[in-house]
Amino acid sequence: QPSSKGSFELFCDDDEHYTIGPDWSGAQLHALVRTRQASTVPTALVGFREYIFSEAAGALGRFAAATEYAFGTISQRTMTHPARIRLHYGHPDIFNKLFVMTKGGMSKATRLLHLTEDVFCGCNHMLRGARIRYKEYISCGKGRDMGFDSINGFNFKIAGGGGEWAISRESWRMGTRLDFFRLMSFYHSAVGFYINSWFTYLAVYLNVYALLLFAWARATEIQADSVERVYNVQQVLQLGTLALIPYAGQLMLETGVVRTALTLFQQIATGSLLFYTFQQMTTAQSFAADMSYGSGKYVGTGRGFNIVSLEFVKIFTLYCRSHLYMAFELLFALSTLYIVRDCDSCNYGSLTWSSWLLAVTLLFAPLWFNPFAFDLQKVAHNYLAWRRWMDGDVDFTTGSNWYTWNTVQLEKVRNDAGNNTDNWLNIIGVVLGTAPYMLMALGAASRLDICLDIAAARRHPVLCNPYIVFMMATAAIWGLVHTTIVLRHYWLDLARHKPWRIYRWAVVLLVIGFVIAFIVGVQRVLEGKALDTLLLVVYANFNLLVAFHKVITPWASQNNTMRAFSDWFYYTIDSAIGYVMFILLGLLSFIGIVGVLQMKLLFNDTFSEQVKHAKIGRAMRDQRIMGAPGGQAAQAQQQQQQQAPGSGMPLGPGGQPMQRPSSAASQATTFTIRSMVQSEHRYM
Repeated sequence: QPSSKGSFELFCDDDEHYTIGPDWSGAQLHALVRTRQASTVPTALVGFREYIFSEAAGALGRFAAATEYAFGTISQRTMTHPARIRLHYGHPDIFNKLFVMTKGGMSKATRLLHLTEDVFCGCNHMLRGARIRYKEYISCGKGRDMGFDSINGFNFKIAGGGGEWAISRESWRMGTRLDFFRLMSFYHSAVGFYINSWFTYLAVYLNVYALLLFAWARATEIQADSVERVYNVQQVLQLGTLALIPYAGQLMLETGVVRTALTLFQQIATGSLLFYTFQQMTTAQSFAADMSYGSGKYVGTGRGFNIVSLEFVKIFTLYCRSHLYMAFELLFALSTLYIVRDCDSCNYGSLTWSSWLLAVTLLFAPLWFNPFAFDLQKVAHNYLAWRRWMDGDVDFTTGSNWYTWNTVQLEKVRNDAGNNTDNWLNIIGVVLGTAPYMLMALGAASRLDICLDIAAARRHPVLCNPYIVFMMATAAIWGLVHTTIVLRHYWLDLARHKPWRIYRWAVVLLVIGFVIAFIVGVQRVLEGKALDTLLLVVYANFNLLVAFHKVITPWASQNNTMRAFSDWFYYTIDSAIGYVMFILLGLLSFIGIVGVLQMKLLFNDTFSEQVKHAKIGRAMRDQRIMGAPGGQAAQAQQQQQQQAPGSGMPLGPGGQPMQRPSSAASQATTFTIRSMVQSEHRYM
């Protein structure tokens, strides 16, 4: 890390040194290979290809190895020649000590500000006139992250560093001194990757709302043919097929056609599409947050096996605001689009299949890649722990409850520390981001088709105007809500709970009675569809509420009333998301086949067999196998045969009834599963 690299550099001997870091497998490097160039351009460092040996650990190991292989070998080769824009990208790089020591060192001074210190190092040396080379006649063995949370943590850290890199002086200096072709290569190999990931998911988000806006405006049929062609091409490209082509080509070159086909099929069957899509979403969200609020930070990752099942609270805190919110918003928008369906000739499946896939991926991937997530007992335990966490109890796995976690999540958005630069730009961005919700409310209001069935209403069309009807209904709804809030505070402040309970039940009965009377009696005094009108009014007001909440969260963060409303809204949404996730988990766990497929597809055969043996052993301990030799059931049957007549107590050695031992003093059964599985708890 920067804190150590800069200090030991002065005390190294010889002309080159190798920054091995924590990856001790890099010691397989057989010899220090001198690579000199006869020209006047000095060589600052030489990079080698990486061999990821942890791919045999399971599906996640293969995914991480494939990502590292595509980036550490295929991309580095092209970036070196002909792009000539390769920088420093990790441990398999050998530095020219004399050049590095006299030209600014190997890395920046702090790991908190410069998370991607490797890229800064290569950029500094290239700006100082050196050349960075890449050779493939030797490879460096390396292990990669094999846990879903550690892989996403690594990508979160790197994307945050990409945000810092995008606004750095080095990036500007490189961009202003490169020719056009090297500039394009520099963009797509550095900050362009993060910007493109961000734009890809922003395009999915805006595409869905554009289709929904066309549907509200009854304009989808006019655009049907052209829109469908554009969306089909766009959806195929956004799934990463372009990035798959060079990877498949390199595999075909090194392993052959059959092995390449089997490898690609194995990756797709084990959920690689879910993994890469979720990983790209992590990159996009981290980069966007860092560009807006500077939220980049160091995230410690490991190289351990992914055999520990994360608690649901941990998964919820890691991915709720960044991934699950996006998934549920897409599902809500897509469901609304299918309900509206104003175009009979449009194929909505071909228009939205990738958006459905993205939403399901963001929702299902954290569960699929979490070992033993589909176990009914574990689901029940996780539900109780999550409910306690939501109610304010501190969870030991995260060290927080919902209230402290929510405060940390909104700390940058609300500028609680007061150190956000140009915070007004962030507020403007949030206000502009509410445009889709405002347009959805406007589109829903335009669909209102209801009017008083009297002559006066027909003579005055303003009474049948959908926007006038919507404003009157909205005013009535929010007037009732405001009155309820005021009376609640008034009565509870005076500790008068009985009037508040009476009023609350009266409002509930009044609303139910109004809805029934409106639906039943609408045909007598009104023209139009009553149920559709109610649903459209509720939908439009919900979108207005979401837009209002998004604006006041950063804008009115110092107002206690608005702050409390913002927290309440987040609590409501988080609770709804949690309940839906547990319903999904419960159904998939009850089916059972999902857990079996997860075990077979995600892990290697050895680990799957060990887990199966562990479950058999646990079943024996829980008396699920009644005839186990030496088990508790067999001992109980033997004791029943030796009971004294009429006493109900077993006989001792002298024929006397024995006293029943206490449960605390009872001995363990003679049957042991230690020979089968030495430590069953490490897998469950």
